[in-house]
Amino acid sequence: MARRRKREVEPMGLAFLDVVCCGFGAVLLLLVITKVHQPVAVEASQLAFAQRIEDAEQKRLEAAQRSIETEQRINELASELEQEDAEFERLRAQVEALSRAREQNEQRASVQQSIEQRLKIAQQELSREMQRLALRDSGKVIGGVPVDSEYIIFIIDTSGSMQHYNWNRVLEKVEQTLDAYPTVKGIQVMNDMGRYLFSGYAREWIPDTPSRRKVILSRMRRWRAFSNSSPAEGVAEAIRTFYAPDKRISLYVFGDEFSGGSIASVVRQIDRINLEDEEGRRRVRIHGIGFPIPVEEGQPTSERFAALMRELCQRNGGTFVAIAN
Repeated sequence: MARRRKREVEPMGLAFLDVVCCGFGAVLLLLVITKVHQPVAVEASQLAFAQRIEDAEQKRLEAAQRSIETEQRINELASELEQEDAEFERLRAQVEALSRAREQNEQRASVQQSIEQRLKIAQQELSREMQRLALRDSGKVIGGVPVDSEYIIFIIDTSGSMQHYNWNRVLEKVEQTLDAYPTVKGIQVMNDMGRYLFSGYAREWIPDTPSRRKVILSRMRRWRAFSNSSPAEGVAEAIRTFYAPDKRISLYVFGDEFSGGSIASVVRQIDRINLEDEEGRRRVRIHGIGFPIPVEEGQPTSERFAALMRELCQRNGGTFVAIAN
């Protein structure tokens, strides 16, 4: 009986063993399948991660490049702003300069108007003085200026302002004055400091001939003697050197400004030299010709010249004429 039970149990154990082996085989098969596909998945994952890193680095580089470009643009804008500031300052300076120039022009216009009014008054006084001289003098009169003298002396301001602004007109008026005296016994030309045009005729009379008159005008065109813009020295030199009781002499003083000291002291100095005779006539006549210069250059020295010459001409039997612009 015991032996039969043993045989009955044996088939059941083999079947269980088959089941266990099959299960173990299935597990091994799953492990094999998993191991076969696992490297492919890992490699794909690594490639994807590397690509993400590369993309991130590219983006970082692009961001850095944009940062550099932004910084450059900021610098460019700062430079442009500095240029705009400089341009603004330049324009502001121009506006201020134009404003100052306008104020100066207004001041000059006011000064010019004042001078014009004074000139009108002076011309009225001059016209009355010319009429008075014409009635008083029995000699020949041209344009209100007596031309009865036998000897004439030109005393000419040779300063830079005369050379620059009026020299051609000076030559013209000298020629016109000579034409008003068809024939004289002697001529002399010196500057306002007493320096002679012809050193060979210093302190002597230049003979009057048509050719000599042309030479005088020709030499004057390039005459550049130093001048202090004061006729006192030239007038005194002419009277002391050339006065003679038997000679009728006229002095023609050409100038545009007086930069000397006191007008009254010059008048007193000439009074002491150009004495009056018993009939109240001076040793020589003194005429004055005033030439215009720009207001900003000549005012007030040009006014002082006109005032000085009006006084000298009135006291010394002559006439002062102001040349218009």
